[in-house]
Amino acid sequence: MVADCFCFVGDTDVCEAAPSVECSGEDVLPSVHKAMLWWSKAVSLTGGAINPDFRWNSATGVWVFRRRREFGAVVLPSGQSSTSLLVDDLDGRPVPLTWLEPDQAERTLGVMMAPQSSSMAQSQAFRNKALTWASSLRCGFLQRYDVLPLLRSTIQKSLEYPMAKDQWETIMSPVLMAALPKAGFVRRFLRAVVYAPLSFQGVGVPHPSKAVGVPHPFALQLLKHLDMLLRYSANRTKTGQFLEANLQAHQLETGTKYGIFQQVFCNTGILTSDTWVKRVWEELDSLDMHVEFLSPRLELQRDGDQRLMQIFIDALVDQTTLKWLNWCRVYLHAVTLSDIVTADGAQITREAWSGFRDSHRLDRYVWPRTARPASRWWDVWRACLARTVLAPSVHRRLTRPLGEWNAPDLHWRWQYSPETRSLYHLEGSLWVRTTPFPTPSRHRRFRIPLVQSFASNLPQDCVRASVEFHSRPSRESKGWVSVLGVGSHVERQLTNPNSILDVWRQQRASVTPNYGWVPETVTIEGSEQRLLLALRQGKLRAISDGSYKNQLGTACVQIRTLTGSDVMWILCQTPGKPEDQSSTRSELIGLLAALMALGWMAQLLDPPPPEPPPVEVACDGLVALRKSFYRYHLKPSEAQFDLASTIRETIRRLPLSPKSRHVRGHSDRKRPQAMLDWFELRNLEVDSKAQAYRRHLESIGVTSTSNPCFFDEPAALFISNEKVSRVDFSQLLDSVTLPDLKEHWATRFRLSPAQWEEVDWTSVSRAMHALPAKLQRWTAKHTTGFCGVGKFRVRWKSDTNSSCPRCSDCPIEDHLHVPRCHGVTAVAEW
Repeated sequence: MVADCFCFVGDTDVCEAAPSVECSGEDVLPSVHKAMLWWSKAVSLTGGAINPDFRWNSATGVWVFRRRREFGAVVLPSGQSSTSLLVDDLDGRPVPLTWLEPDQAERTLGVMMAPQSSSMAQSQAFRNKALTWASSLRCGFLQRYDVLPLLRSTIQKSLEYPMAKDQWETIMSPVLMAALPKAGFVRRFLRAVVYAPLSFQGVGVPHPSKAVGVPHPFALQLLKHLDMLLRYSANRTKTGQFLEANLQAHQLETGTKYGIFQQVFCNTGILTSDTWVKRVWEELDSLDMHVEFLSPRLELQRDGDQRLMQIFIDALVDQTTLKWLNWCRVYLHAVTLSDIVTADGAQITREAWSGFRDSHRLDRYVWPRTARPASRWWDVWRACLARTVLAPSVHRRLTRPLGEWNAPDLHWRWQYSPETRSLYHLEGSLWVRTTPFPTPSRHRRFRIPLVQSFASNLPQDCVRASVEFHSRPSRESKGWVSVLGVGSHVERQLTNPNSILDVWRQQRASVTPNYGWVPETVTIEGSEQRLLLALRQGKLRAISDGSYKNQLGTACVQIRTLTGSDVMWILCQTPGKPEDQSSTRSELIGLLAALMALGWMAQLLDPPPPEPPPVEVACDGLVALRKSFYRYHLKPSEAQFDLASTIRETIRRLPLSPKSRHVRGHSDRKRPQAMLDWFELRNLEVDSKAQAYRRHLESIGVTSTSNPCFFDEPAALFISNEKVSRVDFSQLLDSVTLPDLKEHWATRFRLSPAQWEEVDWTSVSRAMHALPAKLQRWTAKHTTGFCGVGKFRVRWKSDTNSSCPRCSDCPIEDHLHVPRCHGVTAVAEW
């Protein structure tokens, strides 16, 4: 889907999209005009009106623009006038809207927006705003301890917009040049220390809201971007659906196995369109972060198949060549090698070799509109294919022919039946049977009759066929085709599990160190069939509980009927780092284990029930139940976000109707055991087993496990290839600011990377936060050396002599000499 025009009215977005990528900009203009008129009439019915005079300031604006010849280009006639787009004014008269060129930016929603997605205008607007704020600050009076928190609450709130990191340095320069002297620092104080957190002896001043006082604008921007990526994906909102479509479109552009955020930007960033997602990808990649989404992959289609872009990347082609090879691939609507070879997998098709789209197959994906590359780039395409996959002496013949297809594919237009020796061609939604030639030949030949014979169903033995069309019409046929090759597919029999434990073993075999999680222990007491029958009848209950102590968590689950003795026991350790562990996380992992086991049982229900059977899931953790079953939007910054979002996605995919039930924990401490109900007794049993399992892990020396991406986790954030349980702003701030700070100390020969790791920064953080504000500033200045010593007083023209005033041994007084001075007044006790 390609949106040709975008209109902003008040606080509402009016988007008009073309029905397909083949529609031109002229085709969609009438529907855009109609939508705008309807919206202006709807506003007038409520007593309001749209004022066209405001245009981009507040009222309305329309982007109809001409773009370069690229993917998804919208081409309008060069003489197109803005008078074709009208809107009713305050008096109800239709008036034309302002026309914007691609590089022309106008102010809307407080930012300078251009159809070409250029940030130069917005960067200049922020620069002007920073200069105005700085001039106002210089003539005002503030206490020193008020200046730095003021930055966060005033100017930085006005500068929240996606920008590159180097652009932020330029924008913030006048702000810091004016604010730092007011706060008691020299105006050219090291920016790496200014943005560094207080925990690392930076200039971070605690804000009244307990947040960071002067965070780097790039860190604030990164926080908002990650919040959007994770929050909308986890809560499955409409914005999350648009984001998912954008991610899949980018993956189709790159043509690789992994999602766009899992790729290295410097390798494949040149292949994608310039979008908001691409900019966030560049930000995360520069900080060694990536996000894994629960999205479909571009799968291989047959034995020996390869993705074309992976072939070109492995061939070590340069970035420019890689971009044009990808453009050729996108124009051909090809992802894998099997998309450009014949059905038998022996050679590249004539169309793909010549640079024309193959007519033998239908598209499996919705591709962007792409112009055909120039002839010289098709020469590069053929040369690269010849160098990588073709035999040296045979024309268009693969070095290693591809094997059998994974499954039958009705997207292939030509199908051949070996049993009946018939060739079928897809016309619309029906199959046309061709007539074989009566005389034998080296290639199987078939006529395309004028009077077509349709077949609603294909024979069972039909396989893909590649043909060459010969246009020789006659009185009896439209022409004839010769079969170049036919493919074959193997019916891959999947091993259907026979029991719940078989499903558990299959899931456990698919777990990798960074992806997938299943409980460690699953046992069944009694009859498994009676448990499945109870699930079908809606009489099954699941009770879970967790145990946590000394940064180690476990959970226990039992799934059983109300009356029977058949029960499934599940024991598991809570995954995650020691700092992630908590009693709530242990409760959540127990709920996830219970829901996963119920899903395994639902797979064995044959036939599936007509309606999702109900099942009750009980737990004594009220917070865990709220995170899992209550319908409120999860925030990526809240604790245990990864587990809560995974449980919600598991419930959404579950072919059951789970209901939550809260059970009072440790009820035996308040009432006799004889007075406890059925759920409270079961809760005591799982609590006892969870504690016993935790003590067992402690006895064998198990401390903590890794935190992998769960099977149904909608979006997982990885920092330095380690998944985090939530978005922690202090961790993001460290990722943005610490590289510059480490580089500064290494350049000044203060702290090498090895020495940095030896510092107990936890103790430094406690000490810095315990100091009053004035001593925090004093420590930051004396640590860097930018303080009132003789060396800098001469530079600032506050003194003419840089020697130490207390002793005659130091001709140039610096910050290192102050605590070591042996002058009489320096060592005297007072």
